[in-house]
Amino acid sequence: KVAVVTGANGGLGLASAKALAGKGAHVVMAARNQELERHSARLEAEVLERTRDIRIILDHVALGFLLVQEDGRIRDGFSRSCNQLLATELVAGQTLTSCFGLVEGSRDAFDLELGLGQIFDDFLPEELTLDQLPSRFEIADRVVALEGRTVRRDGVIEAILLTLTDTTKPMCGQALQIVSIHHQTKNKPILIE
Repeated sequence: KVAVVTGANGGLGLASAKALAGKGAHVVMAARNQELERHSARLEAEVLERTRDIRIILDHVALGFLLVQEDGRIRDGFSRSCNQLLATELVAGQTLTSCFGLVEGSRDAFDLELGLGQIFDDFLPEELTLDQLPSRFEIADRVVALEGRTVRRDGVIEAILLTLTDTTKPMCGQALQIVSIHHQTKNKPILIE
């Protein structure tokens, strides 16, 4: 009889290999090199630490970041600020149109879905299709700007990275500036050079 035992460099694997050999079996021991195993464990710990650090950063930035798949659904891993910017609790797998509170079949939902479809079709120049995405949404008492970038793997679009920015305050500032200019000029024409 031949027995192949994996993980035979320690623990249950080693004990099993010894027991089978003791019963007369020809044992093939598959084991990782201990130095390789220690190196692998160090790398795994480093990856976990870096992943944790990236998650901390993403959960504390003011901008919203999320990935959209070809089917128009968002992936897991979006930044925490997306919930605040979109005034909703996002869930991985949720459609992007529902994230923005757009009514299915509405003109705004259609425009967003069409824009996403054109990007994933990857027929027209990328800059052109990204510029076709709606770039401004009014959500509750906020104005949220949307900017997209493609994420490619082996030359094929895998997802769209969307960056969300709260532009409410700058727009309020512009409105106040316009009102201020209007009051200062008392309905006189403004000449801008």
